[in-house]
Parts: sequence; structure tokens; C-alpha cells
Amino acid sequence: MLMLKSPHPFELLVPQDRVAILADSPHSGRDYPADFNPSVDETTLARYEDRLVDQLIEGLPSLGITTLCAQTPRTYIDFNRAPTDVHPHEVAGCLEDKKDLGLMPTHYGKSGLGLIWTRPFLNTHPLYTYDLTPDIIKHRVEEYHAPYHQALSDQLSSLFNQFGKVLYLDFHSMPAESSANDFVLGDRDGHTCDPRIRNATKDFLASCGYKVGLNSPYRGAELVKRHSLTTRGRHALQIEISRRLYLEKDGVTPSKHFDTLKDVLYGLGQHLVEGVQCDFSTEFMKRGHTKTTQPARYNSVVMR
Repeated sequence: MLMLKSPHPFELLVPQDRVAILADSPHSGRDYPADFNPSVDETTLARYEDRLVDQLIEGLPSLGITTLCAQTPRTYIDFNRAPTDVHPHEVAGCLEDKKDLGLMPTHYGKSGLGLIWTRPFLNTHPLYTYDLTPDIIKHRVEEYHAPYHQALSDQLSSLFNQFGKVLYLDFHSMPAESSANDFVLGDRDGHTCDPRIRNATKDFLASCGYKVGLNSPYRGAELVKRHSLTTRGRHALQIEISRRLYLEKDGVTPSKHFDTLKDVLYGLGQHLVEGVQCDFSTEFMKRGHTKTTQPARYNSVVMR
């Protein structure tokens, strides 16, 4: 049985002494809205979350990094998709009603993994026993998707206005079988992030013993595409984490390595804060990373 709630779409933590970095976890939401009514149970849905990624990055605000974590699950509304990424065939109603939505499905929407997931289970089991109507889609966009993107945009703009630059770290997790790598960094083939930032991230993780891939099979989707402009000092990097690093084989339960990975991501945060502060200078890139220290208590403003 689902624990149904009427959640706010996200939780936003804004440190008092913030730095020019924002990190988010858009796919780790676990609060199911009361109108969801999926055809499967919560355990099944949990396997499609970026399970507990919000907890893996919860130490970052102590470094001054603003964090934004989804509360709503991706199977209800996917914040990493465009608001038009739904196939018209998935929507009930007449053609005229559908036209108002301006639907333009990508390969995600065409496969049932677009803005609203409809066929995530290898196309064999529909997620809903009822029809998706234009009103349902409009409701989820207006009440969940749009507020998330607005909060992200507002915070990135605020940081940019304060520092003249901003780095957006978009954290996800990937199924163990999807890649031989432990991490995959996505900058849409060099279009959303200064390569020095990507390389500093890659080098840090590699120095911790992890295998790191670039842009394959995950190059970054709607979030880093929409919220980056490298020519103006607004950089975005997607970071995919293999679930085998921190979950048991069931894909739901934290493993004994959970806290180790959490410390590594905290160390990565420290490294990138230092890099941002010196504009990823040649000296910084040559020097490598400093030793990770344990997260400290921090003061922040919680905005929901």
C-alpha cells in the first residue's frame, strides 16, 4: 500500500554562507500525491527512484552549497523532462484538447518515460489503469514541474548575481547494469559545462578508486540543458552514480558502503568549492584534491 500524501514538490536548503554552487536530486522523491493511484506497489516504484540520492548529498549545505531535493517521485512527474515530453497517444481526449498542451515527445516520451511515466516496466505493464487526460497533465505541470524549475532558476540566478558565476550539480543514480562505470558525468558532449570542471570532478572520483565515464550512456537531459549557459558563466554537470556503490541487490536497501560513498561526495563538494573559488586555475588542477573532513553542523534557511 502506498503512503499517500499531498507533498510540496521539493525541499530547498539555502546556507547562510553560501558559495556559487547548487546541487539537486530531482529523482529521489518518495512522497506520493493522493491522486497518483498507480497500478503497482510502492516497493516496485522505489526501484525507479534515484534511491536515497538526497541522503547521499545531505552534507553539502555545510560547505555552503545550496541543495534542492525533489519530494515528488519521478514516476508521478519527471522534473528532468520538458513539459511537452508526452506522446499524444498516451493522452485521452480529442485532438483539439491535446493541441493545447503543445506536445513534442522526445525518445523518452515515445517510450513511455517522458514527463509522465506510463510504461516503465519494459513496456509490459502500464503504470495506470485510468486514462491520462489533458487536465491531469496540466495539473502536474502547474503544481509540481513548473515550481521545481522556477525554484531552481531563481536560486541559480541569485547565486549568479552574487558571484558572477554559478555551478549546478545535477545528481542522479543509474542501474548497475546500465554501465560498467561507477560514475558517468554528463555535460551534453561539452555544451553545458567548462571542461575544467568536468575534468576536476572526474579526476577527484578517479583518485578515490572509482571508474568514471563521460556522456555515455547518460549525457544530461532537460535540467542541465535548460539551466546552463557556459558563455555567461553558468555551468551545469550531471553526475550519475551506480546504485551498486551504495544499495543492496534489491535496489532499495542501503548497503554497508552507503556512508563511504556519502563521505566521498562530501569530499567532492569540498574539492569543487575550492575549484570554483579559484576559477579552476592551472595550479588547482595540477595540485589535486585536499583531504576530506567530516561534515560540520551548518546554519541554513529551509524553504519549501
